[in-house]
Amino acid sequence: MKFILYYYLSIVLSTVNIFFIANDISSVNDLISNKITVNEAEIAMQKFEKFETFITSLSLFIIIPFFFFIPLWIYRTTNNAKYLGAENMQFSGGFLSSILYFIPILNLFLPFMAMSELYKISVNLIEWKTIKTDKILKIWWLAWIVNIYLILKILVVNAKEETDALVLEYYNLSFVSEIAYIFLAFSFLKIITIITKNQIVQYDNMTIMVENER
Repeated sequence: MKFILYYYLSIVLSTVNIFFIANDISSVNDLISNKITVNEAEIAMQKFEKFETFITSLSLFIIIPFFFFIPLWIYRTTNNAKYLGAENMQFSGGFLSSILYFIPILNLFLPFMAMSELYKISVNLIEWKTIKTDKILKIWWLAWIVNIYLILKILVVNAKEETDALVLEYYNLSFVSEIAYIFLAFSFLKIITIITKNQIVQYDNMTIMVENER
């Protein structure tokens, strides 16, 4: 569960980055409204350029382990569920479930279904299909969809010829994207915590039952 520390650090970095992006948005807005010159806008935006570069580099360094830790957590949690006696699992492939996050179109709904299954099974190993989807799962997946949309939108804006209006749109999208990521990270951390705690309780209960049967 060490990767949770990476998650918290990424949240802190996103929070700091919001401050830098807000400064850039303010500078571009002032430029568009002719309150400052192009040179003044560049000076204002370069004020925190070194810090922004550092934060961006550190964020990339932190994101890389996620591609290992999160699939590993899903794999272990899925195996735990099968070991504890979960029945009628539809997503029991472990790593296969984590791959769904990187397949276009499929990553819009299948990972949500897989995570919902894991979450419900951690509540009830046998009758998990009767359990309603928790709100935290809906918040997490909404944040995931919003993040995907914003990333694609930012890529489209970057591909266009640069204008002041597009630069402003880029920073506005980046600002919202950081906020959406914070919601995504916090909700996923909550889900991880709940599933892990539930599985520990299930394991303890199973251990007690085995000992009583001896």
